[in-house]
Amino acid sequence: MSICTPPSPKKETTPFTEDYYLRGKEKGLSNYQNYRWLPDQTLPFARHLQWHLGLKSEDVILDHGASRGYLVKALRMNGLNARGMDISEWAVENCDPSVKDCMSTELVTGSMIYDWVISKDCWEHIPEPVLRDLVPALGKSVRKGIFIVVPLTGYTSGRYIRDEDESDPTHQIRFTLPDWLLFLTDLLPEFNVTGSYCIHGIKPAAEQKRQSCGFFTMTRR
Repeated sequence: MSICTPPSPKKETTPFTEDYYLRGKEKGLSNYQNYRWLPDQTLPFARHLQWHLGLKSEDVILDHGASRGYLVKALRMNGLNARGMDISEWAVENCDPSVKDCMSTELVTGSMIYDWVISKDCWEHIPEPVLRDLVPALGKSVRKGIFIVVPLTGYTSGRYIRDEDESDPTHQIRFTLPDWLLFLTDLLPEFNVTGSYCIHGIKPAAEQKRQSCGFFTMTRR
């Protein structure tokens, strides 16, 4: 089965609808408002990811939680073999036309089928029991590693440090940076797991509110 086969149009069955992405702030659904291609933000983000992870042209990269495919587009513009997956039918059906053939609503996992899985502002939306099955499955699917960015709380199950992260009712996971480190290390014993509060150029909002975001790199031993 090819991950680059676009899905047939269907009715949205998730909270991640057109309103979520285009009118989220005004409707109290998310932090999104008129979510669209912004090259001045996404292209530098992709370049910093490439430098930080050492991504190579021959690497197969999956953007897990790719939304409308803008990071996939930026990575491909940089000569990288990127593709994307998102559970939102609306986002995938209305993704950037240039990556339409490389977006899917189906997550394909298997033995070493990707070099890297990247997931920014996605895993906090996934219930913990689901993550406990998903993370090992993704671990088995990568040759090199996984990189994620997630919002952080001040204490376990507490409020997010950034007020903006409280405005999205679909957020499920309220972990501190140490919580995430323990969680990921337990699920991926064959990986080296590191975490930090900031990686320059990858999420500028994290630099505006100290310790509000976690950046985690999991590399195969």
